[in-house]
Parts: sequence; C-alpha cells; structure tokens
Amino acid sequence: MFLATTSISDFWDKKQEILFLGPWCIPFYKRNELNGLRYEVMKSPWEDDKRYEEAMKYVEDFRERLIEKLAGYLNKVHEVDYSVRYWKILMGYWPIYGVSHFYDKYICLKDAFENYPELQTRLLKQNYQIHERILEALNDRDLLDLKDYSFLIKNLGYNFPSKSFKPNTEFIKILMKLSLQKINPEAPKKVNYIDYLKFGDPEEMAPVLLSGLYCDDDIQRMLYDKIKPSIILENMDDHWLANPNIFKTLHNIFIYNKKRKDLGKLEFENEFERLFIKALPYKFPTLFLEKYKDTKEKIKKRYPKFPKIIISATRSNTLSFFIADAMRNGTKVYNIQHATPYSTYKFLPLFNYEFSICDKFLSWGWADEKDVRFKNIPSLKNSFIYNKYSKESLKQDQILYLATRTFSRIDEFWSSLCPPAWEEYCEWQYRFFSLLPKDIRSLMFYRSKIHQLEGWDNELAIKFPEIKFDESDFAKGNTFYDRLDKCRVVIVDACMQVFAECLSSNKPTILFWNPNFWNVKEEVERHFDNFRKAGFLYNSPEQAATKLVEIYNDPWKWWENDDVQNAREAFLEKFVLSREDWLEQWDKSIKEELVILNKLGK
Repeated sequence: MFLATTSISDFWDKKQEILFLGPWCIPFYKRNELNGLRYEVMKSPWEDDKRYEEAMKYVEDFRERLIEKLAGYLNKVHEVDYSVRYWKILMGYWPIYGVSHFYDKYICLKDAFENYPELQTRLLKQNYQIHERILEALNDRDLLDLKDYSFLIKNLGYNFPSKSFKPNTEFIKILMKLSLQKINPEAPKKVNYIDYLKFGDPEEMAPVLLSGLYCDDDIQRMLYDKIKPSIILENMDDHWLANPNIFKTLHNIFIYNKKRKDLGKLEFENEFERLFIKALPYKFPTLFLEKYKDTKEKIKKRYPKFPKIIISATRSNTLSFFIADAMRNGTKVYNIQHATPYSTYKFLPLFNYEFSICDKFLSWGWADEKDVRFKNIPSLKNSFIYNKYSKESLKQDQILYLATRTFSRIDEFWSSLCPPAWEEYCEWQYRFFSLLPKDIRSLMFYRSKIHQLEGWDNELAIKFPEIKFDESDFAKGNTFYDRLDKCRVVIVDACMQVFAECLSSNKPTILFWNPNFWNVKEEVERHFDNFRKAGFLYNSPEQAATKLVEIYNDPWKWWENDDVQNAREAFLEKFVLSREDWLEQWDKSIKEELVILNKLGK
C-alpha cells in the first residue's frame, strides 16, 4: 500500500492501493483524480477525545519549554541578556503554530506506520528549497507540509525514494507573474492608516499606542476622535519590511552557518522533541536569527520612542519587535480580547500565550476583576453594531449564511472544530440547503473563507446553483457590515466570533452547530441551553432549516419575544460586553490606567 501525505498527486503512486494520511490529501477540488483509484483515508488520531485533550496539554507544555530553550540560545548568539518574556513576545505566534503543525504530522505518521507496517511512499528531496512566493502561488501549504512529512519519515528511520517538485505550466505562469510585481521596501515614515488621519511623527509618541486592534477602520477613527491626544493609532504592519527579491524567504531551508546548525543541538526529552529540534535549522524563521539585528535596528529607527501603554489584539512582526523592546524600556503591555472564543472555549492557546506576556488583559465581561491583571472593557467590533437593527430589516429579502473558516488539518490544538469533523461540518451545510425550498435558497448569500483552501464552494455551487457566493470586497462596498445591512435573516453554523456579532447587531439570527465540535465552558453551555429553549440555536441542520422557513416572512414576530431577547442580552452582557456607551467606557478606562501609572511614577 502506498502512503500519500499531501494532495500533490505527482507524489502519489496511482498503480498501488493508496492510503491517504488525511482528508487534506483529497480536497473537494481534487476528487476527480480519485476515479479508478483504490484507496482509503486513514482514521484521524484526533477522533479520540482523550487523545486530543492529552495532545493539547502536551503541545502547550513543550512549547513553553521550547521557548525557554530558544530564549537562552538567542541571547547567546545575539550576545544579549534579555528575559524569556522578551523573546516570547518577539517570536509571537510562531511557536504555537509551528509546534502544533509538526506534532500533528508526527502523530499521524506514527499511526500510519504502526497500523500499516508495509507502507511505501515517495519523499521530497531534503535539499529542495521552498520559497515564500512558491507557497503563495500554490495558495496552500501542501509543499511545505510535504517537506515536513519527508523530513519526519526519513528521520524516523525509513528509507524511501525521493524526488524534486516540478511545478506545472499553470504554476510557472503564476510564479512569473509574481516575479514581475514590484515591491517597494521603502515606505513613508508617517502612516495614513485611516484615510483622513495622520497620526503624527512617531518621535512624538502619545501616552497610549493602539495597534492591531482587529476591528473596522471606522471604529478606530471614532476611538481616535474621542480619546486624542492621549492615544496614537499606528498600523504597524510589515509592508515596509518587504524584500523585493522573490527568492528571499522567511524560511530559508538550508543556510549553512553555525548559528543555524547549532539550533539542532538544543536539549530534548522524547522522540518527537528530538525530531522537532533536529528540524529547527530549516524551520526556524530567519527573522529571529539572521535578520534579527537588522530588523531590530530598522524598527528602532522608524519608531524611536515608546509610549506608556501599548494596547493590541493581534501582532505583525513589526509590532512584536516594537512591543518586546518597549517592554524592556518600561512600557506596560495590554492585550485585548479580539474574538468570542476567548470568552467561550475551555482551551485556547492564543489566550494562554497572550495572558502570559501581558501586564493586563482586557476582556469582554467574563473576567474576575479581583485579579488585577484583568480588566473588563466593551468589545469594539460588537459594540459598534450593538442593537443596530430593528423591524426595518423586513424591507430586505436576502438571507446571509455565515460559515466558518475551517481546515482539513490541524492548525492548532484548541477547543474548536478539528479535522476529523471537517467533512461532517460540510455535510451539515448540504443537509441544511437540501431541506430549503428553491425559492428560499435563491435568496441565500453564502459567505466563508473555507473555499479558499478546500473547494467546498464549488461543490455547493454545483448542487445548489441558485445560491450566491459572497466575497468580501471593500472596493465594491461588500464588507460583512454591508451584507448584514442588506439581509433579513442571518444563519450561522459555527461557534465562532461571527455569531456574537450577529447577536450584538440584533439582526434575526438562527444558529446551528454540532455541540460535539466545540468544547465550551460550563457556564457558556448554560447560556446555549437558553438559546435552544428560546428557539434560535439548534443541534441539527434539519431543525434550523425548518425554523428558517417558518419565520422568514416575519422574523421579527419571533425575534422580538422576551425569551429570545432575554437570552441574547444575558449572553452579550457576560461574554461579549456589547455596550451603546462603548466610546465613553474606553475613554474612561484608558484615562484610569494612565492615572494609575502616573501615581506609580511610570
């Protein structure tokens, strides 16, 4: 039997029976290639809930130990003496995703060779260099995954033939087009992040810097107008660090220098850690090693002064470098919740990471403020549309269907939809649409990012041609908010951020999802039970489809009743903190924090 590890079919042996390592090997857009093949898809190790939970705990434990080892190593090679916290801030989310991806691959391969000991496969040559633009042109990570799988299989002691990747004609055209793009590494010193604002020279830094807030520009404009001159808004993105050479990459596979090779000599405790450490010389980003000093100096030159407080939700590399240095100079680091899963999930690595590096975490109502490192503050994006809609939406006839962005492989280990459930998640959508009358389906706008990787939207389009597929296009005025304005009812099929935005807006909303796919806190589950009793959360697509047909003509007759509104408001108050006076609350909170720091002489 032949083992296929990715969807790159040039590396399959179609003459043999094929074992696909997982559903990522056969995304919907590739399934026409299965005709005539003998194959099976390996059962995911993560169908075992206990095993998945153990993996979540182990990956986080190893990640923390790895960060400490890397911090010591980076201090040595860069001849500095910075804290573990400094390096943890600077490396950002790389350890979270890097360890999670590699551990998932390792466990899947171990299961494959244990259960199918006679497997044969074909590897990617280990000296094959993968460039950032090649991955961009492929629009997925299959080639980089193939590199990892090949490395793991070889270093687990198996000896199989290898070959180089040969891009097809269409791929070469894409790559040539990318090579002709001109990237200007020099950017203006002043950044016009929001159209009519110029935030001034960074040398005149305000007391509070807000960056990476993960919300609409209009929201940030309102914040600035309300709180200036106490705050400065700066989009610390990475465009100005761009390198115009197409053959430069963040992941240079083989750089023969002692600093990089010695990464593979860090200590380890078990077989997986041995393999991960051995892979570090080709996996560790050059930004933290070869390009570290140069990048640090560029950012220092661009942003020479530090504020008293930095508030951020998500981070670019530029912002991570800046925050790390600002922290060393006494700046207080405040992380702000940017999505509902922080409130609802039992386990979220991003929260654990962000809380571990910040001086204070700004949460959406659920935190116990007896802990001085927490402060509850209204959600920006949810408050912005709080109670925006009323019966006026009856003038619209569209139905907005919001699907989540999900993957057929592990992105991180967390309390959310994981790969074993991916096909069932898609099947639930099919069941939902199948039950709707054609005239109702013709009013449907389907909005998701899932199709960017898996081709599921093409499957739906073939089966239900009357459904319209909606893209986010700011230039055409087709943002999420624009589409929300135009719809009568919203359907949400995932326990992710967007359902809280819909509830905040007070647009009639029907929720449905498989509760086994999301592991939420007990208190959250009690609120979800109230949603079910009020009739706007369902455990099956059939129930949700029936409800849509029932209420479509007059959704407000149902949505306005006390059970629905009470359940909705109770959840928003506890886990989202949507407030009409959000601007005043933010103004008050920032000024309170500055008063505290001034009293402490900071």
